Amino acid sequence: MEKKYTEELFRYPAVNEDGKPCEVIERITYARTIGRDGRPKGRPTEVNRRWDLKTGERLHKLSDTEFMDDESGARITLKA
Repeated sequence: MEKKYTEELFRYPAVNEDGKPCEVIERITYARTIGRDGRPKGRPTEVNRRWDLKTGERLHKLSDTEFMDDESGARITLKA
């Protein structure tokens, strides 16, 4: 049996500390086991969830609406 991976993307409008608009991207990776007959077995399982800026910087989730840039420590807030 082999594993097949898929990724789902969600985009959220946000603003940085300077009040400039930006976009937070949530990436969810799922794994699904594929049988010898080529059909999926069971339900997909979540193997990774991460948040990035559109420019590629990785983010840490602080709360439901607030994130922090991994490198600079800048805070990013989702728009309501």
